[in-house]
Amino acid sequence: MLRDKKTTIDDIIVILETEIFERRFPLKLKQYIIDEHESKWPHVTLLDTMYSDAFQSVEAFYSGKLKLKARTTKERLTAQLNSVIQAYGDAQREIMDLNEYIDELHGLLSENGIGSSRRPIIPVDDEFLAFIQSLPTDYELPFM
Repeated sequence: MLRDKKTTIDDIIVILETEIFERRFPLKLKQYIIDEHESKWPHVTLLDTMYSDAFQSVEAFYSGKLKLKARTTKERLTAQLNSVIQAYGDAQREIMDLNEYIDELHGLLSENGIGSSRRPIIPVDDEFLAFIQSLPTDYELPFM
């Protein structure tokens, strides 16, 4: 059913409309599915998970268990920004952990009389990390 790695959430909606439910979905439902996917990005990118989440949303909608509340552009953009900030923070923490591990390995090599070039993989951007951590959780987007 899911064709290849280039399948997007829009493709999944089309598959559900044409092959599974055999009906056109209301625009509000399509937007809800897209918003749900974007709010999970980049943490959920597996096609099976995207398909399963979308399928469950459609089933819940048609059984009356899903009440759609359209998110405003500001809410969608804020959710996306929060996801990017979270992903950036995670990446910075991973870089710091890797740099510490490199230091440990360098120490082991030195203890055993083996020389090595000691360079961190990627320098941590302390200034940007401090900026991200200083943002209040209820900040206003400057363009809204």
